[in-house]
Amino acid sequence: MTSFKTENFNFYTFDPNNPYHINFVNELMNDADMRTYLRQFYKYLSKPDTKDTLNSAFLVGEKDNIIGYINLINVDKIEEIHLGIHPNFRGIKNSLGETYAYRIVKETSDSLFANYKLIEYLRLFIDKKNIRSISLAEKCGFNLFDETKDYFEYRKYSKHQKSIITPHFKFLTFDKDNQEHLKVLALLAKDEEIKKWFGDLNAYFDEMINGEGLEGTYLVLKDSEIIGFMNIYDYYKLLELQYGLLEEYRGKSLGFQLLKESSEEIFKRYFHINTLRTYIDRENIRSEKAAINAGFKLISEKFNIKEYHKVR
Repeated sequence: MTSFKTENFNFYTFDPNNPYHINFVNELMNDADMRTYLRQFYKYLSKPDTKDTLNSAFLVGEKDNIIGYINLINVDKIEEIHLGIHPNFRGIKNSLGETYAYRIVKETSDSLFANYKLIEYLRLFIDKKNIRSISLAEKCGFNLFDETKDYFEYRKYSKHQKSIITPHFKFLTFDKDNQEHLKVLALLAKDEEIKKWFGDLNAYFDEMINGEGLEGTYLVLKDSEIIGFMNIYDYYKLLELQYGLLEEYRGKSLGFQLLKESSEEIFKRYFHINTLRTYIDRENIRSEKAAINAGFKLISEKFNIKEYHKVR
């Protein structure tokens, strides 16, 4: 029988011969808020012997209590999550002020990403009227991606699958344990123009954190060749982009193309991001021209540094 654990919860495959399980599901069916959302749950309850954890329905327990259910639906590299909490446990918070719903979604997300590296992102579909679930999704690190007439789609991307792909470029998360990545960093760090704009690139890369969402340091590929890097800083509704190209790829309009395609892909992929920002030294005429041609506009100038924004 499929089951798994997180730090604080046990996930049990539904057992039709267990009176406790039967009684719990019947209680959920009698709850008006749950009735609409249990259809997918019952679909997966009908095959309790499945060994496919990523396509299963579970009862979620803490200690001796079953407090809710979770339904996992897998579509290739996408994992969709549906959650329901028993009425007796809704709104109950622990000493840190965290509800059961928050803790279950957070721990499930962490567990899925840790144990299934091929998952690109997790997805939640939330009724637009369900304010509580919208707040929960955002607290758990999900970002609004798209919407229909009645639903919001929220996504949370894996740190293991943070590559961005545009028509001409692919972004790979910089890996300090990858010798090929380190060779490229060494080449970039020796480049005089890179030094001029970024200083000690080794220290610059060390300061970057591969955090939630898109935040991190990336190596940029074109036609399978690494041509430079891009750093992305995430300020929730605003992303800051900084990039550098290897010498042989400068002067070919690749900076403009890189900014244009990456900004278009980011706006398409992250619905909540409204603004992109880049800082450019006033002497860096080539980068300034690339930013302007890619749709960025000058916002301010201070201490010889120009701030450019591109708005959705």
